[in-house]
Amino acid sequence: METTYSVLLKDGSIAFRGTACDLREVLEEKICEVLDFNPMLQENEDDGHLQMYIHTDSYEDLSDEEVAKLTEIGITEDDSLEAICQLLNTRIEVYSDEQIASCTICNKQYHDSLVNKKDFVEEDICENCLPKHPFRKDLILLGIDIYGKVAN
Repeated sequence: METTYSVLLKDGSIAFRGTACDLREVLEEKICEVLDFNPMLQENEDDGHLQMYIHTDSYEDLSDEEVAKLTEIGITEDDSLEAICQLLNTRIEVYSDEQIASCTICNKQYHDSLVNKKDFVEEDICENCLPKHPFRKDLILLGIDIYGKVAN
């Protein structure tokens, strides 16, 4: 069974979920949006560890300046996933389908630890939307903090 990777944005929401090959394609598009040129990447999942690096065919298609820019930001023929995530201000995690929850307010997907499921009957609300939720004040008055624990 293929591993499903999740691309997490700075706010913790999941921007994309897919296989390593799908992830590579998405990262290539996002890098192109940021750098204004399109390097080809190669993915590798040896020993259950995802690696992403520049494909050697990229050198034929890119200018010397573009190759220098990639090298400067750390995207090379070695594992560059950390540099790619830093460039795109994202991180990559592996979550099972059971670990994913959707916020009923913003409709974004999150790891279920970032969604409050305890205080509401019909709504799952992420940490980003909860402070804006109209019932938040009621919860505090009832002695429940926004994370579902009883306040002292």
